[in-house]
Amino acid sequence: MTKERHRITIAGAGIAGLALAIKLRQLGENPLLIERQKGIFPQIKGEFFQPHGVAALQKLGILRKFLESGDAVQMNRVSHHF
Repeated sequence: MTKERHRITIAGAGIAGLALAIKLRQLGENPLLIERQKGIFPQIKGEFFQPHGVAALQKLGILRKFLESGDAVQMNRVSHHF
C-alpha cells in the first residue's frame, strides 16, 4: 500500500479551510485538510458572513447550496452603530 502524498496541507476545517480546499480542488490540487475536532457539529461556528465572505462563497459556486441547506438565513443588510 502506497501513501498518498499531498503538496498542500490545510490546518483547520472551518469555513476558511473548507473554502480553500474547495478552491484548490477546482484548480486541480488534492489538498490534505486536517481538523483537530472529532465529529461534525450541527451548525457552522460563524454567526454571520461579512459581504466579502458571501462573495467568496458565491465565487466558489456554493452559496446557493449553502442557503438552500436550511442552515442559513440570508440577510440583505446589517448595520452597526457604535
